[in-house]
Formats: sequence, C-alpha cells, structure tokens
Amino acid sequence: MGPGPSYRDPGSGGPENDFTNRNTTFMTWNLLHLARMIKDAGGIPAHGNQRSKWDAGCRFDHPNPEYR
Repeated sequence: MGPGPSYRDPGSGGPENDFTNRNTTFMTWNLLHLARMIKDAGGIPAHGNQRSKWDAGCRFDHPNPEYR
C-alpha cells in the first residue's frame, strides 16, 4: 500500500495520465532493446554477479584484504 490510489484504482486518473503512459511505454521499449542487446552479446558474464563469491568475501576488481 502506498500513500495514495494505485494506477488502476477508480478515480486515480492513471489510465488517462499521459506522463505515466508515455514513460511506461519508453521504459518498456528500452528494457526490450536492452534485453535483445544482452542476448545478442551472449548474456551477462558471471564475473561480478555471483552471490556465493560475494558471501565468501570476494569484492570484484578490488583486492581481498588479508586481515580478515
């Protein structure tokens, strides 16, 4: 729950709001284009995206301090 009505609540004006509709459309198109670029590039590399390594103390592209 938020501080006011949600997009589809009666009387919210959401479905008629040009600002919201325009920016949601732009965001959607940009997300689709980004997804295509990532797919065409072979995906996102695992380096820097591994929770198990982070939990083990690795900080990607930074030295791992020996004083732990």
